[in-house]
Amino acid sequence: MFEAEEVGTFRSGMATLVHNRKIGYINTKREMVIPQTLDSGSEFVEGVAQSEDHSGYKLINTSGNVTCSLSAQ
Repeated sequence: MFEAEEVGTFRSGMATLVHNRKIGYINTKREMVIPQTLDSGSEFVEGVAQSEDHSGYKLINTSGNVTCSLSAQ
């Protein structure tokens, strides 16, 4: 199981999950799909979400794979 202070609304079968200021995503089966390692993350729209971690901004799909990235350098 996982811990969360906040759970977002399900969009594209995924919801944000916030714990200790880190964001991850769960699916409608309440399975952790993307671990809570992100600094920010939007809701999924058409299977893609905007996210940010230590390496910069990214677009991720519902599997957590990066579809586009912009380095923070």
